[in-house]
Amino acid sequence: MSGECISSKRASTDDLPVDQRVAFWGQYNASTLVGLKCSSFSETGFSAREDNLSLDRVRVAHIAGTQHVIERDGSMIRSVPKESVFVSLVQPHRFILEKRLQGAFRLLSQADSCGLDIAEIAYRQGFTSQAHFARAFKAHYGRTPSDVRASSVGQ
Repeated sequence: MSGECISSKRASTDDLPVDQRVAFWGQYNASTLVGLKCSSFSETGFSAREDNLSLDRVRVAHIAGTQHVIERDGSMIRSVPKESVFVSLVQPHRFILEKRLQGAFRLLSQADSCGLDIAEIAYRQGFTSQAHFARAFKAHYGRTPSDVRASSVGQ
């Protein structure tokens, strides 16, 4: 154990103006977790907290906050592949579901998509069950796909 050094670090966006949070988070993660870039997909604004623990060459982060993606670019991975190993305990299914629902909402709201029935829109967004799509859509938006379609046709 000689030569090993344990250190910890904490960061939060809570006290920053909303328009500065993503940039701060990206810069913080790039310096702390080896070259990461941050993108936020939350409609409510970005917010995050992170606790980091370093033990010699192993770094662990506990991250909590609104939906966001932290990624490494290809040049980083090629230049230091050993340091580019990243393990996430967060399942990406919520992010993917949200992106599919956003795509469906967009199509349902566009006048030029009126020729597509709701089942086709669900299928194009990756849903294999129209019933599952309708339940997920209503849970997310508080409206049915039919309601969104009807309100866009009336505009």
